[in-house]
Amino acid sequence: MQGSATPETATNIPRRALGVALCFAPMAALLVSLVVGIAHPQASRFTGVGCMIAAGVIALLNVVTKGSVIPILGTVLLCIGVLVGFGATGTALIGLAVFVLDTGGSGWFLLSTWRDRGLWDAKR
Repeated sequence: MQGSATPETATNIPRRALGVALCFAPMAALLVSLVVGIAHPQASRFTGVGCMIAAGVIALLNVVTKGSVIPILGTVLLCIGVLVGFGATGTALIGLAVFVLDTGGSGWFLLSTWRDRGLWDAKR
């Protein structure tokens, strides 16, 4: 019978791995910044906090509206803040909280689209 064959469940592992790496790169940078800040406490603790606060405001807007008001902008501000304030422990801690809260950010994008086979496993 023709209908007895099961459809192929191919998973595009390289595309998914690249997606995970790109979406969680800001979090990894924040964790490295925190470790550097703890290892070298003489550095400023709140350099680049302005970008983190702006990203936090966007994250709060996204949480309150239960959707993304301005998608990915919070992640862009977060990346600028971690670049400006690399090694600042306070900035890194604020950034980690913002990354988790920002429903329009890269981490939440990955989590909400992970089962979308059309996006992650599309044929070329």
